[in-house]
Amino acid sequence: MLEVIALAVAPSLFLLWFFYNRDKYEKEPKRLVAKTFVYGLLSPILAFPLELLGGTIIPQTDDLPILFLHVLLVVGLVEEGVKLLSVKLSAFKSGAFNEVMDGIVYTAAASLGFATLENVLYALTRGLGVTLIRAITSVPGHALLGGIMGYYVGLAKLTPTRGTRLTLKGLVVATVLHGLYDFTIFAIPVPWNLYLMVLLMISMGVFLRHLMKKAELSSPFSKWLVQRRFDVTSPRLSCARCGKPVTFSNENQKWYCSGCMDFKSLPSEFVWYVPPQLSKTSLRTGLDSGKRCANCGTEISSEDVYCCVCGFKQVN
Repeated sequence: MLEVIALAVAPSLFLLWFFYNRDKYEKEPKRLVAKTFVYGLLSPILAFPLELLGGTIIPQTDDLPILFLHVLLVVGLVEEGVKLLSVKLSAFKSGAFNEVMDGIVYTAAASLGFATLENVLYALTRGLGVTLIRAITSVPGHALLGGIMGYYVGLAKLTPTRGTRLTLKGLVVATVLHGLYDFTIFAIPVPWNLYLMVLLMISMGVFLRHLMKKAELSSPFSKWLVQRRFDVTSPRLSCARCGKPVTFSNENQKWYCSGCMDFKSLPSEFVWYVPPQLSKTSLRTGLDSGKRCANCGTEISSEDVYCCVCGFKQVN
C-alpha cells in the first residue's frame, strides 16, 4: 500500500522540482512554494462537493453537448477555480511574488498539490495500474494547466490595473483546455481518444514553453543574470561584498566573484561596477601615461587595471 501511495506522490514532487528550477533568475522561497502546494493539496476538499452539486444540475450523460458542458463547467471550472483560489490565499500577496514567472511556479505548485491528493485517492480505490497511467497523463496535465493559468496570474500581479481581467483570462483558458482534455477522454472511443489526448498535452506543453520564454524575457532580474556562451567578465557588474567585477561561468551558469571565491545568484549580491579613476598624481601633473584601453582606446592611468569608461580589464 505504501508503495502505491509513493508512486502516486512521486510524479507531482518531480514536476514541482522541475517548475521550481525553471525560475532561474530569482528562486522562490521554498517555504512559500510548499505552503502553496499544501493549499492545493487541500483544495479538493472544496472541489469535490462543488462537483457533486454541479453534477446534479448538469449531469454527466451520453448526450455530447450536455457532456461537454459538464466537463467544462462542473469539472474544469471548479477544479481550475480552486487551484486559483489556493494561489490567491497562499502566495499572491507575498512580496516574493514579484515577476511573471512566479505566477507559473506558484500556480503549478497548487495544481500539483491538487493532483497529488486526487492521484492518491485513485491509487487507494483503483490500484496500481490506474495510478501509473495517471502519473503520465493527468498529473502532467494538471501541471501544464496550472502553468498556463499561472502566466496570466503573474501578469495580473504585476499589472494591478488589469488584474481582474488577466486573472479571468487565465481561468478561462485553463478551464477550456481542461474541458477539452476531459471531453476527449469521455466522448471519443479508444484508441483515438488516447491519440488526441497526447496531441493536446503536447500542444499545451509547447504553449506553456512559449509563455515561460515570455516570462523570462520580461523578468526584471534577467538583466543582472544574463547567460553567456563563454566565461566573461562583466564591465558593469561587481560583487556587492568585495567590489570586484564578477565573471560569468558558462560551465556553472552562474556569476563568480574571485574576491569572495564564491558564486553569486541573487540581484542583491551585485552592484553596478564603479571603475577606478585616474590617479591623483596623473591628474595633478597632467602627464600622459601613454596607456590606452585595449577595448575602447580611452587614455587611462598606467596604474589602472580596469578602463574608467567601459570597465574592460586591461592585460599587463
